[in-house]
Amino acid sequence: MAFTNVPQWVTASGGTLAATITPVTIAANGDITEVTGSAATITTRLDGVTINVTKETEEISPITGFQRNEVPISTGTTIELREIVPSTGISSLLDLAFGYDYAKIVFARGSTPRTWTHYGPFIDVSETVVGKGKILVVARFGMSAGNDDNSSHA
Repeated sequence: MAFTNVPQWVTASGGTLAATITPVTIAANGDITEVTGSAATITTRLDGVTINVTKETEEISPITGFQRNEVPISTGTTIELREIVPSTGISSLLDLAFGYDYAKIVFARGSTPRTWTHYGPFIDVSETVVGKGKILVVARFGMSAGNDDNSSHA
C-alpha cells in the first residue's frame, strides 16, 4: 500500500532520517576511542535534527574608515537532536548525556542519503512534555578545539 497522493512537504525529501550516537572518550594525548557497545540508534524516534554553522566575526577596518569590515575569526558547528521518548520512558540521549561527555553523531537524510558525521561534547540536554503528552529529549552537541575534522558531510 502506498500513499500516492501525499504531498512531498509531508514526507520531506521523500526519504528517511536516521541517527546514531556513539559515546567517545578522549585520552590525554587527544586520541578518540568510540564506545561502540553503548551506541544508540534513534531513527524511528527522531523528531528532528538542527545543524547550526556559525562564524564569529570581528570588525577590522582602518581608524579613518567609515565602512564596516567584518572579518571571520572562527567558525563552529552545533548539532541538535530531538528524540521522542518511547512508552518505556527510556531516552537514549538522556542516558548517554549522563554517562559520557563526548559523542560521535552520524545522521543521514533523504532518499539518496546525505550523511553528516560530527564529534563534540554534550552542551546541554533537556526533557520536556509538549502537546498531548509527547515527551521530547533535546540534546545539543558542540565542537572540540582539538579535533580538526569535527563535522563533515558527504
